Amino acid sequence: PDEGAVDVARRSGLETVHHGTLDTFPLEPGAWDLVRFWHTLEHTPSPSDALRRAHEALRPGGRVVVGVPNLDAAARIAFGADWDGLELPRHLHHFTRASLAAVLRECDFSHVEVRSVPILGVLAGSLDARTRRTGIQRRGRAWAIARIALHPLELAAAAFGRGDGLVATAMRPGPRGDRAAA
Repeated sequence: PDEGAVDVARRSGLETVHHGTLDTFPLEPGAWDLVRFWHTLEHTPSPSDALRRAHEALRPGGRVVVGVPNLDAAARIAFGADWDGLELPRHLHHFTRASLAAVLRECDFSHVEVRSVPILGVLAGSLDARTRRTGIQRRGRAWAIARIALHPLELAAAAFGRGDGLVATAMRPGPRGDRAAA
């Protein structure tokens, strides 16, 4: 959506960069190998509408990759409204592993796989929100060290399926259907 970023990308040699969003820039149906929603789907008014547009834009066998915060994250459960991944009111929707898989399947994607991943820094942001109610995250060297020190906990939570993020991959079925779902 940022015209300046589009200009930079084009000057760097990328030709398939367009100004707009999925709502404002029509994608040629069946022409794309990959559509990526990286921490954007939770900001859309209708995730299912956005995923259906992505499905139409993909060629048969094309993939969609989605990254979103994980509402079932250990830190969200521990910190509740102070969880840094909640980001109200910017996040219009929140997903669990099951709800993200369900919306992808509802939009006719197959081979749906969803896994938990860390979002490094969310645990520190949640601790900050819990201990300091100003709305502005702490900065400085001491806080940077604390953020880094918490990374092993974020990695462990993700390994046990409770990381702060989810990454899903799915496929637009090919001509034979390819409806097998993981």
